[in-house]
Amino acid sequence: MCDMYINIPFAQMDMEQFNYALPRFLREAQTKNGNFFLPDTLRQIVIGLQKFLEIEGRIEKFLSDAKYKTIQDTMDDLVIQRTEAGMSCNKKQAAVITKDMEDIMWSTGVLGDKNPRQLVDTLLYLLGLHLALRGRDEHRSLRFQPSQITVKTSEDGCKFLEYRENVTKPDGRGLHSARQRQKVTVCCY
Repeated sequence: MCDMYINIPFAQMDMEQFNYALPRFLREAQTKNGNFFLPDTLRQIVIGLQKFLEIEGRIEKFLSDAKYKTIQDTMDDLVIQRTEAGMSCNKKQAAVITKDMEDIMWSTGVLGDKNPRQLVDTLLYLLGLHLALRGRDEHRSLRFQPSQITVKTSEDGCKFLEYRENVTKPDGRGLHSARQRQKVTVCCY
């Protein structure tokens, strides 16, 4: 299938046609003002195409099924190239909570132990603060059995909490790469 024109509706393409057309589309797709799409946007486009096919009654997994390795390799290359070129999304970062802001949360009753909601909010805040949990996914993935948080004792007899992350997360260097090191956080008390 070398340099051919495919005049078939997208939903009727076969595996070979997807592997030919999608990589070319992804490499050439641009915004209205002529800029190439950001890596996150390309991924969302592919997921949107999969959803369209699902609505049409077909299940295709372009980013995970081995038969679409050409598409996956193209996505990986584009993510790496565009990230290296500085074309990555600037994720919104949370503002730092100062000691004064924390004192206000305690004094106004946002944090405390007076009711279940207040206690949950307090636990969420303190676990995030002391265990360096960065987002809702890290909070949601905390496990009770087996626990990721253990009480340990140092050589000098001081007790501390140790949190061990349970999953690896992508590090932004492409679809196939993942961080290999597990995050471990220690909180002395």
